[in-house]
Amino acid sequence: MSNVSMSSPCCLSRLDPFRPVATNVSYVRQFWFNNYTQLFLESIGETYRDTVVCTFFAHLHKDDFHVQSYDDSSDAARVNIVMFPSISPVYENNPAYRMMYFNPSGWYLADYTQYWMDLVLANMRKGSAIWSKQYTFSEAYPGEQRIDTNRLLALWRDIVSLNTSSVWQTYTSHRQVYFANTLNSYSRDHLYCIAHTANVSAYENCRNLRPYEPMS
Repeated sequence: MSNVSMSSPCCLSRLDPFRPVATNVSYVRQFWFNNYTQLFLESIGETYRDTVVCTFFAHLHKDDFHVQSYDDSSDAARVNIVMFPSISPVYENNPAYRMMYFNPSGWYLADYTQYWMDLVLANMRKGSAIWSKQYTFSEAYPGEQRIDTNRLLALWRDIVSLNTSSVWQTYTSHRQVYFANTLNSYSRDHLYCIAHTANVSAYENCRNLRPYEPMS
């Protein structure tokens, strides 16, 4: 991979280094060995941060976005990770898919629109699947029309701020695509620390520094 401005690849993979397996604050899992996680962060977050314009992961069917690093300091190497929901509902999510929009001059991720299907409504209509627009990122989270590390860091500050509860409500309702049983079951600090760290020890350090909610 060459570090040149005309080359703007995206990194696409199934499973990211670290994330919650469930909403419970004590249930997290590190999926990658530390040496591979470090190589990933150094390569994508430092060496090729001006070349790799986006990083996409999936696996747990969550509508989410992370800015992962080994610690939560301001100078840490970070990788912005955009996560996809899924057509399959096996992780307590309604089915969803996205249309991604890239800036044609800079070839960076500018926006996306997500479409969803209400499983309860589909079952009431005897299996008739009706897809509709759920949201567009730039409309749900107004700001610079560019989805990169700086944009996601700023958005996460709004998500966990006690002064911007509407952003938190938007984020949590989207996370499992309006799946009813999960709308009020999230921990702000748990999800903040998951989004900002890349292994268990960094996550635990982050949780100890976050004042709002105790570890369980």
